Amino acid sequence: AWGIWSLVNAFLVAYYTEVLATNQRMMIKHGIWNVTTVEMDVDRVAGIVVHQPYLGRLLDYGWVIVQGFSHDISGLPVICHPHGLQRALTSQR
Repeated sequence: AWGIWSLVNAFLVAYYTEVLATNQRMMIKHGIWNVTTVEMDVDRVAGIVVHQPYLGRLLDYGWVIVQGFSHDISGLPVICHPHGLQRALTSQR
């Protein structure tokens, strides 16, 4: 029963996570019951850190930390194609 709950929870977290990157700003919204929305101007992004374990490299998932000049966006759930987000943000700068 615990395994089924973990699988359903992981699916819901992935389903309710939204990442938006435009040429002026980026926005990340995540959460099921308590929704957290974080926005940052693209020109305020200092760097992007992508953490992928070995299995994450094989299945193409990982964690992203967006480092800004004034604050960092961390504590985000696992996302698919983290290097795609990294490329999208670095190409906008």
